[in-house]
Amino acid sequence: MTYYANESYGPDPWHTYDLSTRYGSSDILLVLVHGGGWTQGDKRAGNFDSGECVKYISERYGMSVASINYTLATDETPTAPIAVDNPASGRPFANVLHASQLLRRKTKARRVILLGSSAGANIAALAYQFWPIEFEGFIGFYGVYDLLANDFSSIVKERIDIYTGNHFDKLQGGSLIYRSFPESFLLFHGAEDEHVQLAQSSKMHQKHGGELHVVNGHGHSFNVFGDEDNPAPWMERIVRYCYVG
Repeated sequence: MTYYANESYGPDPWHTYDLSTRYGSSDILLVLVHGGGWTQGDKRAGNFDSGECVKYISERYGMSVASINYTLATDETPTAPIAVDNPASGRPFANVLHASQLLRRKTKARRVILLGSSAGANIAALAYQFWPIEFEGFIGFYGVYDLLANDFSSIVKERIDIYTGNHFDKLQGGSLIYRSFPESFLLFHGAEDEHVQLAQSSKMHQKHGGELHVVNGHGHSFNVFGDEDNPAPWMERIVRYCYVG
């Protein structure tokens, strides 16, 4: 495998990626989109084993794996979409698109799968919803799919306000359950999640189908892949989805 660290995919110095890939090409590319409440975090997030999973998932399962940084929201610059037909180029979900297009060319991937956690699941799902022709699938871990819900923890509510500017159009525009969505996706959510309720993934599943896997005994931000020596029990399903759906 070949590992690339802090490579650029855009003009903003923050727009970088880490990538592990087979020398020459790989049929499958898994793109990781970190959480952090839209306002913080980076591609080497703790629930991605501080970025180390890019290397060992790629080597173990024979696929290319990348983790990307994207534009973060601030009080002055909300980054949620206004509407489905207005995906401004500076928004994080557009960053996901541009990075994935570059990475597909670089790895010669036949299938590109997005995997996001928490706020990153919201961003990755928006990219999949806006540009379904560009991606072959989406995997969401403890994601936020209905920003208009009122059952979030106080810290999540605060960060949703920053992400959307607390504007109704952006609250609705940044939600996934109010318009059509591709049928092929996987959702994983902790049964004891107190920050982003399991109801978020349940609504997404009820509205759009896909597969919902409830992870008992876990709350928010559990490790997506387990760790290098102890893969999570759902890894077989993730890998199979990446390769064949």
